[in-house]
Amino acid sequence: MARPGGFETAEQQQQQQQQVLSRQQERHYRLLAELQALVKALPSACQQRLSYTTLSELALALLDGTVFEIVQGLLEIQHLTEKNLYSQRRQLHSEHRGTAPPSGAEAGALPPAQGGPAVLQAPQPATAPCSPAA
Repeated sequence: MARPGGFETAEQQQQQQQQVLSRQQERHYRLLAELQALVKALPSACQQRLSYTTLSELALALLDGTVFEIVQGLLEIQHLTEKNLYSQRRQLHSEHRGTAPPSGAEAGALPPAQGGPAVLQAPQPATAPCSPAA
C-alpha cells in the first residue's frame, strides 16, 4: 500500500501534467493546420513570407487566451468610440440643421472642414497586399 501523499500522488500529478501537455500539443497542431489552410488561400507571394516556424509561433501565441482577451477589449473600445463619434455627429448635425449642406455632400453628413467627423467607410482591400517593401 502506498502512503498518502507518496508515490501515487506524484504519479497522478505527473499523469495530469502529461494530459494537459498532450491536449495543448493537440490544440497547437490543430491551430497550426488551420493557419496553414488559411495561408493556402493567399497569393503565392504571401505564402512564401509565412514560414512554418512563423505559423507555429502564431499558433502557440493563440493557445494562450490573452490574445483573445486583448481583441475583445479592443472591440469594446472600438464600439464605445463609434458610439461617441455618432453621438457627436448627431449633436453637430442638430446644431447645423438650419444650414444647407454643401453641394455633393451626403444628406446628414458634415464635411470634416466644418468640424464634423468624416464619414467612416469600410476599409478597402489593398491591390497588392504582399508586395515587397521598397
